[in-house]
Amino acid sequence: MKSDADIIVVGGGPAGSAAAIHARQSGLTVIVIEADGQPRRRPGETLHSGAASILEQLGVREAFEHAIGGRYGSIQVEWSTARSSDRGSIPLAAASGFHIFRDKLDAVLIERAETLSADVRRPCRALRPIVRDQEVVGVETDSGPLEAPFVIDASGNGNWFRKSYPSRVDVLSPRLLARYGYCRVDDLRDFGSPSIKGDQSGWQWIARVSDDTLAWVSLALPGASARPVKPTALAALADVSPTRGADVTWKRADAYSGPGFFLVGDAAFQLDPAAGHGILRAMMSGIMATYQAAAAIKGRVGPDEAAQLYRGWMAEWWRRDTSALTEMYLRLDATWDRSSSTREHHQSEAGA
Repeated sequence: MKSDADIIVVGGGPAGSAAAIHARQSGLTVIVIEADGQPRRRPGETLHSGAASILEQLGVREAFEHAIGGRYGSIQVEWSTARSSDRGSIPLAAASGFHIFRDKLDAVLIERAETLSADVRRPCRALRPIVRDQEVVGVETDSGPLEAPFVIDASGNGNWFRKSYPSRVDVLSPRLLARYGYCRVDDLRDFGSPSIKGDQSGWQWIARVSDDTLAWVSLALPGASARPVKPTALAALADVSPTRGADVTWKRADAYSGPGFFLVGDAAFQLDPAAGHGILRAMMSGIMATYQAAAAIKGRVGPDEAAQLYRGWMAEWWRRDTSALTEMYLRLDATWDRSSSTREHHQSEAGA
């Protein structure tokens, strides 16, 4: 059967849009399947200055500059234990970082993909991967089947692909719950830089995402007596929206890629927000997956080698981030232990 595109991307967030943009920049045809008609409001994001080069590569730097809510040049840190306390400011190595609402970031990226003639289909739901002879060859959608040499799952932690394809999820931390919200503020002088404050009960993050709005995230460590709550420093400020929660337990797919597929962003693995660069990882993994898919399509490498190279790249990112997070949490709680992993199995008839 004739393919509908070179690549099908499921999900129009930062990972999926970056994959679609890079596919078009590489001369490939791409279909993006996005369930939401318009970008949804998600937690505000603070991007490190290192994201600037990726935004430049994707061709969205100018549009992004018009959408940001502010800039910052350092991060205020207070990381305390029973024995010691690290206090101070961490300056950025290069240019200042960015504050932006996620719906604005998503809009900038997906509009860039459309400008490059990516076929963005929204609202459209991906139902299940199409598997033939143990190889993923397309996606069954609520509008009918679509086929392509490669499918990229950028659906986030909804686990769209893993729920329908024989796979396993490794859970590699205690259960972690984050809560987040937004506050209105008139005087931003006390909130010029993002701040993170950690102690034996957990940590809290505060960052400005617009001229009059602060975003906060709070996470309680396992065994803490109190669940994560709105930071005390913001108690007197009016909430813009209800407090929400998210399960941010560390999870990873047993295979980041395989015959005909790549998993990118949180679809590949999920860490809690203290890792500090979830959006950067999402965009870079989308680009890397498309780079390997393009190399296979154009005959520069075989499909198996392309999948193997991507798996190794993602495995190294996981190793670096989890090592850094473990070191951070051990400084707050000497009993922190992620050594006893569990596994969630998602079996299906996809290959039948």
